[in-house]
Amino acid sequence: MEVSLGFLKKQELAGGLDENKRALMLTATKSKFQIQAALKSAQEELQDLESRLELTKSKGIVRVKDICYPGVTVSIRGFTYAVREAFKFGAFVYDNSEGEVRIRAYDY
Repeated sequence: MEVSLGFLKKQELAGGLDENKRALMLTATKSKFQIQAALKSAQEELQDLESRLELTKSKGIVRVKDICYPGVTVSIRGFTYAVREAFKFGAFVYDNSEGEVRIRAYDY
């Protein structure tokens, strides 16, 4: 697209641009700006997703919506927690400072 626009602009400066090519240049220019805006939006979304992903590397969580029964083993980032008592609506959270998995409130 850049090459086509550059060619059309050179022709315009030389005075050899008819109406069809002028319309093509206008359409291509509009498309270029729309694509650049979409690209910027996609790059911002990518940065947001990458920062979320980086956060999940340091923070791990497993939520229990119903019942977690004894005998269940939860592993987060290589650390395990063996459930000894049944409980409802909780969360297993990897505590980075302690280096272990702990039980917290569901909405932690």
